[in-house]
This record gives sequence, C-alpha cells and structure tokens, in this order.
Amino acid sequence: MGQEAPYQGAVYQPVPGHPGGGWWAGAVIVALVCLAGGVAIGTIVERNKYEAGKPAYDAIFSAGYASGQGEGTYQGKKAGRKEGRRVGRKVGFQKGKTAGQKAGEIQGTADGASAALGGLTGWDPQSNYIVNVQDGPSAQVPFAISRRTEMVRGSSYSLCNSNPQQVCVRNKR
Repeated sequence: MGQEAPYQGAVYQPVPGHPGGGWWAGAVIVALVCLAGGVAIGTIVERNKYEAGKPAYDAIFSAGYASGQGEGTYQGKKAGRKEGRRVGRKVGFQKGKTAGQKAGEIQGTADGASAALGGLTGWDPQSNYIVNVQDGPSAQVPFAISRRTEMVRGSSYSLCNSNPQQVCVRNKR
C-alpha cells in the first residue's frame, strides 16, 4: 500500500496536489496587482499618444476643429439670417411707412387743392381769374371755388344785373 501521513492532530490537512485557501488569496492579490499595473501602464501609454503635438492629438484636434468650424458656420449663418430678417422687416417697415406718409401727403395736398379749386382743372398760372367762392367740403378746406372766369385783355367785367352772383363780360371793341 501507499505511504500514510502521520497523524498531526485536529488540524485540517489539505489533500496533496490541491492548492489551499491561502494560495488562492495570494493568486487573487497577484492578479489584482497585475491588472492594476496593466491598467496604469495602458493609461499612461494611451495618454502619451494624445499629448499636444503628437500625431494622434493632431488627428483628433483637426477632426474636432473641422466639425466645430462647420457647425459654428452653420449656426452663425442661421442666426445671421434670422437677425437679417428681423432687421430687414424693421427697416422695410420704416421705409414703407415713410414712403407711404410722403405719398399720402402728396395725395392729400392734391385732393385738398382739387377740393379748394372746386374740381376745376386747366388753370393757367400766367392768367388772371375772377372766381366765385362757396363753403368748402370740410373744416380742413373751408372754402372752395364754385366758378371761375378767365380775364382777357380788352374786356370789361362786372356783376350781372340779372344775377349778382355771376360775372358778366363785355368786349370793349
């Protein structure tokens, strides 16, 4: 038969050929130390690749710069268009308002003159006229011309006997 181990009391004896608990604890500690060392070394190696000026750093910097520049340009144009529309509406409104007011003043002056002149057209600025005045159409135009008679050289003018509201013309020839 085989050899027998002498009795050593009540102490547990591991079965020969199988590691004990202490061995496993030591193995776990060694594995953890190796793992931590590997992580530390890997981190340092990778970190060194990305130091400023190194090719890996330059590659990610260039990619980030290009992406950021593209997005920044897009966002800037978008904001610029929005601001441009806002300012354009404001400026356009103001110019339109000013042009409209000017056109309104011109039209109002023309309408007022037409009302004051009784709607009579064809006035000659080199001629003299005898006019009949009546009440105007509004408070802004209190008087209006109801009738006109152009004065001609060699004629005499007087109120008509039949209607003192009218001017009678007599040729002096």
